[in-house]
Amino acid sequence: MTQLPPTPRDVRTAEEYVGKARCLKAWSGYSYRELSRRAAANGDHLPSSTLATALRRASLPGERLVAAFVRACGCDAATVEEWTAVRRRIAMEAENRPVPPDDGAAPAPAGRPVEEPFGPQRPRMHLPEEDGRETAAGPPGGRARAPGRRRGLIRFLAVGAVTLVCAVGSAPQLSRPPAGRHMPEARRPAGPLADGWYRIHTVPDDHCLEVTGPPGGRTVHGRECGRRAGQRFYFEYAGDGAYRIRSGLSGGDLGCLAVAAAPPAGTAWGDLRVRACTRTDPGQLLHLEVVPEHRRHHWLPSRLRMRSAAGRLAVRATRPDGGALDFYLTDVESPTAPPGRADAR
Repeated sequence: MTQLPPTPRDVRTAEEYVGKARCLKAWSGYSYRELSRRAAANGDHLPSSTLATALRRASLPGERLVAAFVRACGCDAATVEEWTAVRRRIAMEAENRPVPPDDGAAPAPAGRPVEEPFGPQRPRMHLPEEDGRETAAGPPGGRARAPGRRRGLIRFLAVGAVTLVCAVGSAPQLSRPPAGRHMPEARRPAGPLADGWYRIHTVPDDHCLEVTGPPGGRTVHGRECGRRAGQRFYFEYAGDGAYRIRSGLSGGDLGCLAVAAAPPAGTAWGDLRVRACTRTDPGQLLHLEVVPEHRRHHWLPSRLRMRSAAGRLAVRATRPDGGALDFYLTDVESPTAPPGRADAR
């Protein structure tokens, strides 16, 4: 981490404070479990579920939780003191805020933050966690899980809306989705997989798909899995059971995964390639289907197959006759926002 950590010195409310804490977590690059382990190494007690719940709410976290969290992110003692001092200031300002008169029952202090207990508590939603990985932070306005539709497909968590966009690194910024029948809409039913950031593991070699190269010349390869931006993919439901899958790389056109009618020579993953994101390319609309239960291995959280909406072309591995490429997904930490929407081309 070469940049300075986000600072809370200018925040004024509990909601802004928690939003800035989410920015600090994104800056650190650590998952909830990794932060919990780092806190334990520092002599602090910081359960991953407690931290996830605190960063999902708009109320002020407890001071001990804040101190343990900031230390686990890799910050020095001065930064820890700054975060706890700002927290005390916000709490005191809320405590001393004038209370408007109210006829009837005795009024409660207006704007008083509800402090979160430091100890373990019951979260508002179930927090399934992959081994060593956490769930992706969904985009603002993320869709809720459709009951019964995704069971057995993949373990994931649709995290609540992130209202503060963090200026950390080169994280892509939010943009308004253009109108179009292939683009997701707020009223459109959710797909079988929650919108969000995922890593794509290939079967059976258990490599990860990765996008490399400069804008305009990016390719898809299978590499050993790691914490690289090119291995992050944003799955966005486009309706009719299809998804648009964007690369997590920054700079220029992020690029979308697409399936070509004929596999280009010399590519590692057959028909799968990267093209400039557009709403008019049917090859960028990819269907996910679950491989039958008897073909799954016990160690896979999911076994999926990807097909193009254009002619139902299978995503193929290595050779044109290699058959459909089976894969499974694991969640990755969100780069704070979904990537830019497809151009209205």
